[in-house]
Amino acid sequence: MTTLDNQKSIRIRALGGLSLEVDGAPLRFGRTSPRKPLALLQALLSARGQPISAVAIGESLWPDADPHDAYRALVTTVYRLRRWLRYRAAVHFDHAGIALDESRVWVDAWVFERDIAMVQSPPVMLAALELYRGAFLGDQPQAFALEARDRLQRKFVRGVRSVGHQYELASDLHAAIALYERALEVVAVSEDIHRLLMQCLIRLGQTSAAAQIFQRCRMLLASRLGVSPSAPTVLAYRSIELAARDQRVTSAA
Repeated sequence: MTTLDNQKSIRIRALGGLSLEVDGAPLRFGRTSPRKPLALLQALLSARGQPISAVAIGESLWPDADPHDAYRALVTTVYRLRRWLRYRAAVHFDHAGIALDESRVWVDAWVFERDIAMVQSPPVMLAALELYRGAFLGDQPQAFALEARDRLQRKFVRGVRSVGHQYELASDLHAAIALYERALEVVAVSEDIHRLLMQCLIRLGQTSAAAQIFQRCRMLLASRLGVSPSAPTVLAYRSIELAARDQRVTSAA
């Protein structure tokens, strides 16, 4: 994290849920949290600092309202959000649309997406991966968050694969396994990472542990998504069975 990042007045964590700090003090969410300003903030976080048109925000937050009434409600909501964040300049609102001011607002999701895009050494990449603490905005159902949530998770998985591949090339399988296990704490239903973990365990001769990983993956997919493992994951499990059979043959010989 850069010195400039540390100097920003407003710090927002959107990965794994939503939490805010203003001038180092946390803003608490409770029953009295302003619903519309909070929804507006979540939309702006999804936009990665790019302006969103007033029309698009109005249609999203007040879908049944007359456009004029929606715009008036939006003006009020922007005012309330600025007051809530304590910095008027933190929210831009002009003819280009509405956006958070990146010079004043630090957002973990934006930093993660910026840093993970750079080709870097494993230690630097790990610092970016550490920012990802779970799904973008948690389980918020707003439509504008869904695309960002999927995009950020895909980038996290790709980053884990990249760092893990470098560990595996260096024959540091234990570091790769630790990375994959940590990743599964935040993306529990990722079949890609389950397969990578299984393959590392097979290479270490730990076929029983690899089989347990497959069974855990199968149960998670069934309970959370209502689906079965894909063909590549089943194929990876077949390789476990073959490795276990080879071990038995070698032991018998």
